Amino acid sequence: MLVGLTGGIASGKSLVTAELERLGAAVEDADRVYHDLLETDLELRERLVLEFGPEFLCADGRLDRRKLGALVFSDPVALGRLNRMTHPAVRSVLERRMSATGTGLLYLSVPLLIENGLDARMDRIVVVYCTRDQQIARLAARGGLSVDESARRVDAQLPLEEKRRHAHRVIDNTGTVDATLEQVRAMHREYGAGRQ
Repeated sequence: MLVGLTGGIASGKSLVTAELERLGAAVEDADRVYHDLLETDLELRERLVLEFGPEFLCADGRLDRRKLGALVFSDPVALGRLNRMTHPAVRSVLERRMSATGTGLLYLSVPLLIENGLDARMDRIVVVYCTRDQQIARLAARGGLSVDESARRVDAQLPLEEKRRHAHRVIDNTGTVDATLEQVRAMHREYGAGRQ
């Protein structure tokens, strides 16, 4: 069973995936795959440097993700270029891992699940929801970003209200952490805690 877990930036996906992992669930996280690819896929890194310029490299040869993020979240055209270069590589890794799962339960945490059409492959779609104001405040608090830059990053993604329309289930992360975690545990029990 494939369960697509999605939401927006700073909506609480990491909290949900951490709890699922603590419960022993099999979880694949597209953000982790993306970050791993940026570190290990030299060909992808070279293509990104050719596309965006050597000023996006750190002194140690790694991509300066913060600098690249500042560019792409202020320029929709640049974001589209980045996505066209990176999403196929991430999707390829996720597709291989989904195929290897067989009949077990696998949660896939994919921020752009719906936008990239992966929702069609899922047996269930779960949206982690909070308000736009909560997203902006959380992102500004954790990422050292201004409120305006946080708002630009939130607004660069499909609104959570739209994602909710695709959901079989919504994890409401507008309240306490404990309330969110209880919803995660209930979902995991329902979706078959013993199936992985």
